[in-house]
Amino acid sequence: MSFFNKISDKLSSTGKDVAKKTKDLAEIAKLNMRINSEENNIKNLYNKIGELYYELFHDCPHEKLAPLCASVTESKKKISDYQNQIQAIKAVKKCVNCGAEIYDSAIYCSNCGFNNAAVENQKQEQDQGSEAENKCTNCGETVPANAIFCGKCGTKVK
Repeated sequence: MSFFNKISDKLSSTGKDVAKKTKDLAEIAKLNMRINSEENNIKNLYNKIGELYYELFHDCPHEKLAPLCASVTESKKKISDYQNQIQAIKAVKKCVNCGAEIYDSAIYCSNCGFNNAAVENQKQEQDQGSEAENKCTNCGETVPANAIFCGKCGTKVK
């Protein structure tokens, strides 16, 4: 009988070892999942830090970050250009008030009812006013129409 007891003990011991290893592997897998979760959290935080840094300091970034900020700015400009091209193809524009897409010919926004034509007229008037220029009576320098003083000699223009 001792032979069967030894085999029984050996099988029992092996079963316990397998159960312990299975439990250990499950615990390791759980911990690895937690590590991956925390690493993803860190990556997301790094992204948020980068976005916040760009928003706060893109005009005057640290010298080591200036090329990266310039690349982001250029990419944002390209995206804006591409969006404008899409709007031109679709013959739409964005509502000044709510940002909804409306037809180029629309005066009022179909989403919020805002009068976009009035804003566009004001912009055109401002653009025309800023394009006009005057000459300084003292030095002859060309000055913008809305300037009060000459930028070259300081003489009052208006």
